[in-house]
Amino acid sequence: MAEFATLARPYAEALFNLASQTDTTEHWDNFLALLSVSLQEPMMVALCANPRFSDDQRIALLVELCESQKITLGSLENNFLRILADNQRFAVLPEIYKQYHALQIENAGYLTVDLTCTYALKTDQKIKLIKSLEQRFNKKIQLNVDIDRNLLGGWVIRADGQMIDLSARGRLQQLASTL
Repeated sequence: MAEFATLARPYAEALFNLASQTDTTEHWDNFLALLSVSLQEPMMVALCANPRFSDDQRIALLVELCESQKITLGSLENNFLRILADNQRFAVLPEIYKQYHALQIENAGYLTVDLTCTYALKTDQKIKLIKSLEQRFNKKIQLNVDIDRNLLGGWVIRADGQMIDLSARGRLQQLASTL
């Protein structure tokens, strides 16, 4: 969702800058990954949306979850949870994690490439595609694959602000706009 991406960006960038300065990028990645996965569970979504639960109860629940997974929380993590609660942004957490993780990968010298296709790629296809993309962008590639049966065949590649639409649906749309 584009709106969530816009809302998540400042949080992800601020957290990444903080984590980089304090050399805690892995810790924050683990923390955000756990919260992201947890807050996508239907029961957690319902609890966080329930008006009977206070912000303090939501935060306490998330803190307990982290502690149960041996993720130590300090004042920074607790402040982050408080900011999310105060601004009613728990639903944005999966997108915050996605963007944070992308920044972490990019900082490690990788380029994140999102590939949408109609079928799962075989290992040899992934290897060939990654090698081709590494040559094109002159960076190591982190490939994320998403399956979308509505493409009618082909691929859509998104990387570095570019989109390469090699799908049948995309070509049909190009043809229709040309006519």
